[in-house]
Amino acid sequence: MEGESPAARIRLIFALSQVVTPFPERNWTQLLEQARLLSTCTRVAALQPPVLRGRPPELPAALAEEMAATFRHEPDGDIEAAWYAVRYGEFLGWLGRFEDAFRVLAEVPVMTATANREAWNAATYRERRRAEERVRDWARESGARVALPPPVPDPPELWVDFWRHTPFRVAAVLVENAQRARAAGREDVVRICLDVARAEFARMPLETEFHLDAEALERTAPGRSAASEESLEPLAATTSQRTARPSGTRLGGGPFTVLEVRERHGRLATRTDIPAREQVISAENPTIEALVRARGIPRRLAGMSIDELRQDLCHVVDATGISPESSRVALAIRLSSLSCAPWELAFGGPRAPFRLPSAWVEDDVEAQARLAATTPRSGPVTPVPPLLVLPASPLDRESPAINAYIGLRAHFERRFGENDRAGSTQLVQVVYVGSSFTEIPSLNEPALAGLEWTASTLAHELSRRRAADKPVVVLDVPLPATHSDLLHQLLLRNYFAQGLIDSGMVACVLATGLRAERSLEALHRTVVAALSVSGTPRLELLDGAAATATKSGAPALDAFFTAHPYLPLFPAASRQRDG
Repeated sequence: MEGESPAARIRLIFALSQVVTPFPERNWTQLLEQARLLSTCTRVAALQPPVLRGRPPELPAALAEEMAATFRHEPDGDIEAAWYAVRYGEFLGWLGRFEDAFRVLAEVPVMTATANREAWNAATYRERRRAEERVRDWARESGARVALPPPVPDPPELWVDFWRHTPFRVAAVLVENAQRARAAGREDVVRICLDVARAEFARMPLETEFHLDAEALERTAPGRSAASEESLEPLAATTSQRTARPSGTRLGGGPFTVLEVRERHGRLATRTDIPAREQVISAENPTIEALVRARGIPRRLAGMSIDELRQDLCHVVDATGISPESSRVALAIRLSSLSCAPWELAFGGPRAPFRLPSAWVEDDVEAQARLAATTPRSGPVTPVPPLLVLPASPLDRESPAINAYIGLRAHFERRFGENDRAGSTQLVQVVYVGSSFTEIPSLNEPALAGLEWTASTLAHELSRRRAADKPVVVLDVPLPATHSDLLHQLLLRNYFAQGLIDSGMVACVLATGLRAERSLEALHRTVVAALSVSGTPRLELLDGAAATATKSGAPALDAFFTAHPYLPLFPAASRQRDG
C-alpha cells in the first residue's frame, strides 16, 4: 500500500476485511494508525459507501470501542451534521452497537411535506432510512437481543412530489419505501409504490438492483399465487377502480373506451374496459416483434414504411374488437418502447384517439377536476403570452420545411433564447416547441436537439415557472430529409411526449409536425388560433390538428396526451401560483 493516501489505505483495509477470514487483528491496528494521520472529518469521509456494505466482522469489544472513538467527529453546520450522522451511525451499527447507531441516525432531520425540503435534506433522509435497514439486518443476523425502532414507510407522494423531475430516482426510492412498508405490514403503501415505480422501470434498457428488488416484492406479496402471476396486472383505468357514473358519460363528458397495450412475456397483451375484454397477441408481424423486443427506442421500425406500420398496428386494434368509428379511444400505454409506436395510424373515423399518462386512475382525475372547479379563483384575468422554443439545431436547419418554422416566430412575442431564457422566473401557460430530437446513448432516451433537454429536464423547467394551472405543450417536429429519419423522429417524439405527460407537470401535450411545408401553414394557423382562446376544450386542439392532416393527405401521425380530455386547455382566469 506504499504511495497511497491514509484514506485509501483505510478503505482498502475495510474492503479486505470482507474477503479475508479470519481477519488479522494487526490490520485493524494499522487502520487506526492510518486514521490518526487524518483530521476527524476526513476519517468520517473514508467511511463512504461501499466500504461498510459487507458482513461486519467479529471484533473484540475493546477494539470496537477504540474504533468508534477514533472516527468520532464534531460536525460544523447542519449539512455536515446530517451527513456525519448518516456515516457515523451506520459505522456504529457495523461495529455491533445497534442501539447507539439508531440514536445517531435519528439526528438526521426527517423530511415531510412541509418541513426540511432542501435537496440535502432529501438526500440525507433517504440515506438515513437505508442505513437503518442495514443496521436492522446486521442486528438480526447477529442474533443480538436489542429493541430497535420498527421500520416506518413514508407517504409515497412525499418522494413523488419532491423528485418528480427525476423519475428514475423516484422509482428507486419508492422501491426502498415499499420494502419498509412490507416490513411494517402496510401492503397498501407497497402497492402504490410498486405501481408508480413499474412505469419508470419499463423505460430502462438495463436491469438494475431496484428492478430486482421490486420483482422480489411482487413475488413475495401476501396471497400471490401462480394463477395471479399469469394473469394481466390490473389496468390503471379499469372499471373496478371507477365509481358508478351516469350511462354514456365519463369525466363529465362523452364516453370513450380505454385500450391498454403492454408487453407480456414476449407477446402483446391488450385490454379494453368498455366492453371488458382482454387477450394476448403473438408477435407475429415485424412491428409487434420489434416493439416487444426493444428496450427503449425501437429503432428497427425506422426501416419500415408508413403503410407497413399501419397494417401491423391495425392487426392489433382489429383483434381487440374496438370500433373507433362509434366511440373515441383512450390509449393506456405505459412509457416504454410501445409508447413510441404511431398507434394513431390504426384508427380511422373522425375521432382521433388520445393517450393517457402511465399512472392514470380515473377516479383520481375526476376528483381533482371537481376540486379545481370548486376552488375560487383569485386575482384579475392575466393572460400569459405563449412561449416559443425554437432551438434551430443543425438537424432542424436541414429540414426541407425549415422556412415554415422560421415563419412561426411572427406568431409569438416571447421567444426562448431571445427575450426569455432558462432559469427565468417568467410564468408559462403555453409552450410551443419547434424542434427535432436527438437520442442520448447513455440514457437511451430522446432529448430536444440543440438544447439536450430530456422530458424530465423540460418538466423541471416548467415546474418552476407554471402559473396556477399546468401549461399546455406542443411538440412540433420539423420534417427530416429522409423517410427513415422521419420515422426515427416520430419514435423519439412519441417517447418524449409520454415522458412529459407522465411527469405530472403539464396539462396536455400535442405531438405534431413531421409534415411537408405546404401543409404546415394550415397546421400552424389552426394550432396557434386554438392556443390563443382561453376555454378551448383540449380535444379541439387534437381534432383541429388532425383535420389539417386529413385535408392535406398527410398520414395520421399526430398524438395527443392528457389525463382529462374534456377540460379546457387553460381556464379563462389564470391564477398566479401561491408562493
